Amino acid sequence: NSSQAISSIASGGGYLYYGTYDGEIFVVDSTLTPTSLLKNPLFFGRLAYASSTPGEAYIHRYRLHPDPKKVRYLPDLGQITGLPLVRRLNNGDLLLVGHSGYHVYGPEAETLIYDSKDDYTVRILSSLILEDRVLLGTMSGLEELDPNQWNEVRPVFPDHPLLQGRINDMALDQWGNIWLGTIGEGLLCMRGDSVIQISRDSGLFSNMVNCIRVQANGVLWIGTNRGLFQVQYEDAEDLTITSIVNLNHQDGLPTNNVRFLELWRDKVWVATD
Repeated sequence: NSSQAISSIASGGGYLYYGTYDGEIFVVDSTLTPTSLLKNPLFFGRLAYASSTPGEAYIHRYRLHPDPKKVRYLPDLGQITGLPLVRRLNNGDLLLVGHSGYHVYGPEAETLIYDSKDDYTVRILSSLILEDRVLLGTMSGLEELDPNQWNEVRPVFPDHPLLQGRINDMALDQWGNIWLGTIGEGLLCMRGDSVIQISRDSGLFSNMVNCIRVQANGVLWIGTNRGLFQVQYEDAEDLTITSIVNLNHQDGLPTNNVRFLELWRDKVWVATD
């Protein structure tokens, strides 16, 4: 439906959504038929962050709906520069992170609860909502927020040599492991107080991880600059990688640079440049 590369992909409420670099957002239903929802020239040539929850999906500042009349633009989320990423917090509020800090809004973005303003100037690239804290993946490592004290940002493992660079994506698996996709250090797994690295030496022959999706029962899907990887592992007393399989351009991907992934209707949806 578009000659442009896909700039974002998300799912929510039983539908798949994707945006393109020519500024258009599509919805895909159970028949796998894409339908144009809207076109915004402000998106032209730009990457747009997306986020998925069981009941809703966001691309840029749009809360998406399969009915174009019910797509909602949230202009109050416009104070964050760069690429805004919306997350629904456990209490129903909205967390917006981006290249110039983070904001917390009420459930419908009607009230600004907290604005990091000039107190926090680190570029945020990813976030993960946990039960008792919010993790922020930045250009220079991993940090955490306390939902009860939004003005306090604390580094996580500040002296760990593997957590000093860019963290593109994060995911939580069923055993409580936190998976981090980095640029330069490959795939990392945080297990309690330890950090395990899966990189070129482990068979993941790209240390540039763009995105992560967790499937049940020890299966990860990893998007990199060298294609798509399926990582299978076992979580017992120790974490054991049992299989790493690569799919790339030779296997049918349009390009090797996988920017976004989404798990929807028992399939892996891959967005490439």
